[in-house]
Amino acid sequence: MLGHIAGSRYELDNIKTKGFAFGGYFTDDSILTAAVEDAFVKKDVGEVTSSDVVDSLVRFGKHYLQRPESRFGNRMAQWFLSFDHRPYGSMGDGAPARIGPVGWVGKDEDEVKGLSFLVTHVTHDTPEALRGAECVTMCIFWARKGLGKAEIIERVERDYYALPGDYEKLRSDYGGSLLTQNVVPKAIFSFLRGTDTADAIKTAVSIGGDSDIIAAITGSIAEAFYGPSFLQEEALDKFKDPLMAKTEKGFYDYLKKRKAIEGCVDKEDGDGWFVGAE
Repeated sequence: MLGHIAGSRYELDNIKTKGFAFGGYFTDDSILTAAVEDAFVKKDVGEVTSSDVVDSLVRFGKHYLQRPESRFGNRMAQWFLSFDHRPYGSMGDGAPARIGPVGWVGKDEDEVKGLSFLVTHVTHDTPEALRGAECVTMCIFWARKGLGKAEIIERVERDYYALPGDYEKLRSDYGGSLLTQNVVPKAIFSFLRGTDTADAIKTAVSIGGDSDIIAAITGSIAEAFYGPSFLQEEALDKFKDPLMAKTEKGFYDYLKKRKAIEGCVDKEDGDGWFVGAE
């Protein structure tokens, strides 16, 4: 969510530099990430169904739909308001942007992959969208389990995507895409190039394109790898809305209950592993 907030100011007006101040606001992808969290808080992981995910997405979508900060795409907005909540064949990058919570609740790789499909296919049921969301989820899972960057690169390139290798060329040439298969490799590359959570997010924004989603994906992996950044409080400050604030607290309490943070490696500081940690 911090990545999404940081990139939100530059989604339509790219900034091809890391020399910017953090700021921005939460919009659609943060809201739908919270909706995914909400679906898991209500039930044990093994009991969550596709209908539960749909119910949470629709409830959050309708709650925020008329607010100017939401910025939902027309297709997603129509899906919220429809009586027919079947998947609509999207290959868009919204699925990997909201998938982050799954990387924290899954206990092993098989469960993570199954939950990624469960959360993604309710809207984005194309092979590319499903593959991209699963790849992001697995990167989060591997990062929180302590795998190094070399191991993550090896597994991503073996099972999912070839990754970019030239930051300056990417920053200079990339014009943007909303397709999952184009966005996810660039987001993972930004995480790998970053030196900490904040630097990884700034790298993602500097690439350009759909900067809020690229930075959201990058941030979700970076937090699992590095731990929280010094920007935690800024992120929390964006969620004064009661529904978002309640959902975030509920999800972090849920992770503590599941002992999901015991397998993490704190590589940045000792001030608490994630936003909301005691």
